[in-house]
Amino acid sequence: MSNKTVVSWNSLIAGFLRNGDLEAACRAFHEMPESDLVSWNTMIGGLVQQSMFEDAIHLFRVMQNEGIKADRVTMVSVASACGYLGANDLAKWIYNYIEKYEIRLDMQLSTVLVDMFARCGDPASAMKVFNKMKERDVSAWTAAIGAMAMEGNGRQAVELFYEMLREGVEPDQVVFVAVLTACSHGGLAGEGMEIFASMKEIHGISPQIVHYGCIVDMLGRAGLLKEALNIIKKHANEAQ
Repeated sequence: MSNKTVVSWNSLIAGFLRNGDLEAACRAFHEMPESDLVSWNTMIGGLVQQSMFEDAIHLFRVMQNEGIKADRVTMVSVASACGYLGANDLAKWIYNYIEKYEIRLDMQLSTVLVDMFARCGDPASAMKVFNKMKERDVSAWTAAIGAMAMEGNGRQAVELFYEMLREGVEPDQVVFVAVLTACSHGGLAGEGMEIFASMKEIHGISPQIVHYGCIVDMLGRAGLLKEALNIIKKHANEAQ
C-alpha cells in the first residue's frame, strides 16, 4: 500500500472526527488495509476528545501489541485519558514508558503529565515533573497549582501563583480558578480575596461566574456568609 493511500485514509478519519462522527472514523480505521503511527494517534486522540478514556487506553494497548512505538503525540493523548480515569498505577507506567523510550518531554507533554498525576492523587510526582521543566507557560503553572489544590495544600498553591508572577508569566482566567479553588480548600480567605481583587485591578481580567463561585465557596467555608452575600450583591453585575 502506498504512503499516499495511507495519508488519504488518515485524512478521511481526521475529517470524520472533526465532524463529530466517531462511528464513521472507527469504521474507516478498521477498514484501512494498512495503518501508520498517525492513524493510531488520530484515533486515540479522537477517543479522548469524545471523553471515551477507557477506549483510548484500550486502543493504545492494541497499538502496542501491534508493535507500533508511541511518540510524543500518542503520550499526550494517553496521559490525558489516564488523568481523567484517575488510575495512578497506569500513570506511573506511562511515565516510565516515556522515560524508557526517551520520548521528548516538551512543555505540552510535561504539562499533561503534571495534570495526570494531580488527577490521580499523586501531587508529589506531579511536582517532580513540574520542577524538571525548563520552560513553563501559564498552563504548566495552572497544572501545578491545581495539583496543590487537589492535595489541599492551599499555601503552596498561593506560593506557586506568586512565583509564576515573579517569573513574568501573565495569568489567565483559568489559573485564577485554580488558585482561588486552592484558597477555598485551604481556608485562606484573606489571601483569596487579595488574589481575587488583583484580577481586575492589576491584571485587567474581568471575573466570571466561576470566579465568583470560588469566592462564595471560600467565604462560606470560612463561615463568612455575610461577606459572601455582599460579594454577590456588589459584583454580580460584573460577572457574565
